[in-house]
Amino acid sequence: MNPETLPEAVVDYSASGAGPTVLFVPGSYSTPAAWKPIQRLLPPHWHCVSTSLCGYGRTAETRRAGDAGMAHELRVLMAVAQRTPGPVHLVGHSFGGTVALALALSAQVEVASLALFEANPLHLLQPARCDVSVGCSSVPDLGSCGYHASATQNRRTDEQS
Repeated sequence: MNPETLPEAVVDYSASGAGPTVLFVPGSYSTPAAWKPIQRLLPPHWHCVSTSLCGYGRTAETRRAGDAGMAHELRVLMAVAQRTPGPVHLVGHSFGGTVALALALSAQVEVASLALFEANPLHLLQPARCDVSVGCSSVPDLGSCGYHASATQNRRTDEQS
């Protein structure tokens, strides 16, 4: 993998292989290095791409006090995804999973599949916390998919588990 900085902003970026794109999104406090052991197990006919979220690795910190919304993280993923051909398979861990889900729900990038690992704070996806310029306003009410999202808890609203 050759790390580089995307010209759109200072964004940590590494890629290897060729073929359908798998975009790996690490959790907070992590970098693309977290995904290297997994990426080594994939055949070379996958285009493995990874990045760091805002303020980690070589990705610039763009969040400020009073302005730490999901839009900052979405800009990072969109900058990376827009460099890849075709739809992306999103793989996210922890907070990176929440960001990957927000990207998929925003419909700003064509997503082939979505894999999320470990608990994700779904309340961070509330449209009121997103910047309209990146399309978060299109994130549906999570109640419509069977979840009640609040700042204090996430729980299924129907009887199924």
